[in-house]
Amino acid sequence: MRIVTRAEFSSHWRHGLIAAAREMAEAGDALTDCGDAFLRATGLPGRPLDRKTRAVLGELARVLPQAAGRDWRFVLRPDAARLADRLREGLSRFEARRALHDALSPALPESVTQGLRRGLDLLAKHRELAGQLSVAYGAGVATLDVEGLKAEWTKAQQSIWSLRGMRLKAVVKALMAASDGSREPDVAADLERLAALRAVTRDIEALAPAVGDAGPVWSGLDTDVQAVQSLLTFQAMLPAALSAAPWSDSGLGPVAEGRCGGAAAGDLQRLHDLRTLEREVDGLDDLRTITGGLGWEIVRIWSTDWWHDHDGALDKVDARLSALLEASRARRAEEVRRLEEAALAAAVAADDTTTVDAAEDVAPPSDDVGQDDQNPKGTGHRPADDLFLGADLMQPSMAYAHNASPAPPPDADSRFREADPNRW
Repeated sequence: MRIVTRAEFSSHWRHGLIAAAREMAEAGDALTDCGDAFLRATGLPGRPLDRKTRAVLGELARVLPQAAGRDWRFVLRPDAARLADRLREGLSRFEARRALHDALSPALPESVTQGLRRGLDLLAKHRELAGQLSVAYGAGVATLDVEGLKAEWTKAQQSIWSLRGMRLKAVVKALMAASDGSREPDVAADLERLAALRAVTRDIEALAPAVGDAGPVWSGLDTDVQAVQSLLTFQAMLPAALSAAPWSDSGLGPVAEGRCGGAAAGDLQRLHDLRTLEREVDGLDDLRTITGGLGWEIVRIWSTDWWHDHDGALDKVDARLSALLEASRARRAEEVRRLEEAALAAAVAADDTTTVDAAEDVAPPSDDVGQDDQNPKGTGHRPADDLFLGADLMQPSMAYAHNASPAPPPDADSRFREADPNRW
């Protein structure tokens, strides 16, 4: 009592202290009983219910309801610690993969990729027209008034012979000044091609705003065609790479070299890192079987697909959850069926035992009229296939009723004759 610090003692306080002590003892016994029952129910080895054990059991009691419908037997495996480490490793891989996805640049809009393809077509047409010129022209051709020269050439063709020569020579001289001067150009054909080149050049220059999101890869007539083709290949490959489908580096050399811009080069490197992570995650895929109830596959879907295909990811998650739900319901239905069969078998066995004991305890009365001693009327058991398994319990009483007197009154309700034959 030294530890009791109450200064004033009273009868009320004393009785309250005694009652609290008794309740505490009862609560301690209840705690011990609950702990032992919990250990038996979980199949855990018996341990003294010290503070540490109670804390562990309390934590188990808290989390086990959250595990309803899941198969957690894997935690009892000898390699459970290694499995837990692998689960943590897989989750860290998922986090790293998600971080890489977040760092990826958004895919180019369809309008931009279409503009780049049209730009490639225009550049190809420009090269084709330039290759058809009769002579090589220098930078000075850009300052030529091609439409004016065409008009002058047409006018010269229609002039009288004395003026025709002078006008034709003037047009030829203007073209020679813009060419390398190696030979006289095919004036009529070159003027048509130069006019077409001017139109294509204007279209190429007009594309700049439409493909601005493509970055430095587009630079008009000076565009690196291989770089644009590589960027388009990269954009076409991107959905497959994001969905963990196989993809190839073929044609992506300019992207890796940075010729398509630093952003594209960085995204390609991230895709390589993602592919490496995907292989590492595939190495942990046996966890899907070992810990199937934990939804490893759902975590995989959610960690990647959601970030680039919301609707598709939701469909996959819904399908997987539905499959898990159906499997869980099937397991529970099978378990209920087994329990019902076991309970029915136990009940039938108990009924048979009770029937045999009752028949042996009640001795049949002697019959003055004479009956077959081997099988006296109203005694013995019904055939095994009798649907009314409890009917045998009434046979001894009916034997007594056979010899009883007086007979029951005719107006007696027949329902009571077999139920209580000695009443009358």
